[in-house]
Amino acid sequence: MKANSIELLKDAYGGTFEENVKTVLNRYFDSDCAGKRWNQIVEKYSELFKKHNISEEDEDAVYYILPSVAVYRVLEESGASEKGAACSDDKACVAASENKFTFTPDTRFSDNSSNGSSCFDALSIFREIYFIDGQRGHDYLVNRFREDEAFLKGFPQDFLRTVGEGKCEVISDTPEYTEFHVKSCRFLELTKELGCPEICSVFCDLDTLMYTNMHPKLSYNRDKTLYAGHDCCNFSMRYVEKE
Repeated sequence: MKANSIELLKDAYGGTFEENVKTVLNRYFDSDCAGKRWNQIVEKYSELFKKHNISEEDEDAVYYILPSVAVYRVLEESGASEKGAACSDDKACVAASENKFTFTPDTRFSDNSSNGSSCFDALSIFREIYFIDGQRGHDYLVNRFREDEAFLKGFPQDFLRTVGEGKCEVISDTPEYTEFHVKSCRFLELTKELGCPEICSVFCDLDTLMYTNMHPKLSYNRDKTLYAGHDCCNFSMRYVEKE
């Protein structure tokens, strides 16, 4: 048992949560503001943990969903509104020319028509934070496949065991091809309950970032998601031997 929610937060996203969040906060806020925002995220996480009586056994909630919701809420409350609300702190606003993005090309700022302020897009900044881990995971797999042919050949079934085990309908489970349908999603259920299901679009995008274009012999597909209103998330992974 962890001592408190702050101790749990240290292990969020495999221990990379604090580093990733601070990296991106420092791109948009001066050091004082970035520090304040981080402290607010820690407080928000503790508040959510206590208010919603989350069990430590609910690992998706404890280590992934609640930390994510805490970040998103603090960004919104900082004036980083996807609806273009005015920034509450002038230091939080930066010129679009200073914008630095690694993973997505879309514009992260929106103009408030009432006062002309350039403000953050909370969802886009949130996406940037989480794509750090997505890109890291993708790069790890690419490098591992280069070094380990057995791991490459077995990856479709590893993928099924890792992503779908215990929470899916298995359609195919062979060394060459796996397909499974996820019929319920804790991420979507809890973010809906907490009033921010839109952040699930980021989690869905992370799958695409992680598993697309990993190796010429592997193909990944998922063209339905529960978030988009389909009946399932339909994952598949195929290994094809090529000369």
